[in-house]
Amino acid sequence: MNYRFRRYTSYQALPERYEDLLAVASGKGFFYQREWFEFLMSKYYSEESEMCLLFAERESDGYPLLFLPLRLTRSDGAVLGARALTSIGHMENYSPINLVLSPELDELTRTALMTALFRELAAGSQAMSLPPVDVLRLWPAQKASQFGEQVYQAMRAAGFYVQSYDNSFNQYEETAGLDYEVYFGSRSSNHRYNVRRRQRNLEKQGDVQFRLCTDSSDAELLQSLMDGYILSSVASWKEPASMVSKGLLDLIRLTAELGCARLGVLYLNDRPVAAQFWIISGGVASCLRLGYDEQFKKEAPGVVLTGYMVEHLLNKDSVECLDFGYGDDEYKKKWTKDSRYYVGYMGFNRSAWRGRYFAFKHIVGRKIKRGLKRLLGYRQGL
Repeated sequence: MNYRFRRYTSYQALPERYEDLLAVASGKGFFYQREWFEFLMSKYYSEESEMCLLFAERESDGYPLLFLPLRLTRSDGAVLGARALTSIGHMENYSPINLVLSPELDELTRTALMTALFRELAAGSQAMSLPPVDVLRLWPAQKASQFGEQVYQAMRAAGFYVQSYDNSFNQYEETAGLDYEVYFGSRSSNHRYNVRRRQRNLEKQGDVQFRLCTDSSDAELLQSLMDGYILSSVASWKEPASMVSKGLLDLIRLTAELGCARLGVLYLNDRPVAAQFWIISGGVASCLRLGYDEQFKKEAPGVVLTGYMVEHLLNKDSVECLDFGYGDDEYKKKWTKDSRYYVGYMGFNRSAWRGRYFAFKHIVGRKIKRGLKRLLGYRQGL
């Protein structure tokens, strides 16, 4: 099969014939949707970055087969100055590499199509008005996954030196078909006792209320809970910039408008003492932010609120997976049983001098550093 490739710099410029493939992407959840990519490009990436929406079509009839949203930049810190095409992503996004393929393609054709696209990027594409890229960086992919291996092999076959690097660690649990009673009953006896004890102790101090907002239909409720989220966050132990930055608050508003936000606040005598922000995407509930008023640390209102949130997510939203984001914090292991590692792939174009330079720096340089560490360790042991 022969392919042709297209590049667009905005969603507004996309032709109607791509609608079906874009619908496949949107069906996977918020982290595959236009709103997410446009949000990241406007809030988190500098003006030096340009959105690149890449498509592969069947040459015979222009039928879209592949969609890959990337950003073109020279400001990637790992390869500063190189012409890099990299995933439009964020550390709190655990959807795999946002490469969307037509459902009609078999596995062999998928790999061949990815290889053809990556080879076009390495050689430079007149059709896409792109000179050869120095570096192609795609992330995240679950470690040892079939999809990740396909991407890795396709990059190598296309002429890139490929370095796999550790991206993040994730705590999660599949919950398809579980209600909260069954789920909670499968936690450890110590954890179940602790959650109930914390709730009883908090209730002894006054009126405890759990309030939740799922969309923007009730503007007053949304604003009230955002105020509660801000108040409890700035009183927590966390850096205010990580909890109440303009970008994060804008994300809460955006996901509320789309109906995939889950903003929960726990009140004690009308005072917000804990807050959490989750996103529902493709059947997965992802916890993006959680915190509590440190003045109430002994009462552990965060533990109580997590119980309320998870109960709603399972009983009302029927989510198929609970995802507690990156990091190996001990509390996450009490609420979820499984973990996974994510990796990224850095492809260095062997036909471009900057690609070869950064390949030497990252791949060969890392081997040299490891060798020196082993040598020093050996000498110190003598």
